Amino acid sequence: MGVTPMVLIKKELIPKTFYKNRYNYKLIDSFDINGFTYAVYGQLNKLGVVICHEIHKLRLYTKPYPKFKILVGQIRLANNEEFGKWAWSVNDLDRVKAILNEFKVPSADTSLEETHEV
Repeated sequence: MGVTPMVLIKKELIPKTFYKNRYNYKLIDSFDINGFTYAVYGQLNKLGVVICHEIHKLRLYTKPYPKFKILVGQIRLANNEEFGKWAWSVNDLDRVKAILNEFKVPSADTSLEETHEV
């Protein structure tokens, strides 16, 4: 579908917020792990309180889709059907850290708790 999966994305290019399925999301943090960039978003309730977290493995579009106003180099977040492969929904930050640690190379000598604070 014209996306490149394995790419590190500059933090300033990652969407800070987005709206999907009647919820607002805000970027909590992002991590570069094994050639991929993962973004952790908080799902907000109507009062702006984080009620859930989503982890997205980010991709870039490699060809334009004018019908949908998509440009080359635009970041692609997972859609509903891609959860479990390109995104994960998680209740708490401890589980977010555990999932991200699972993606790290086993020989890595530091954990996310030591290097990043989600």
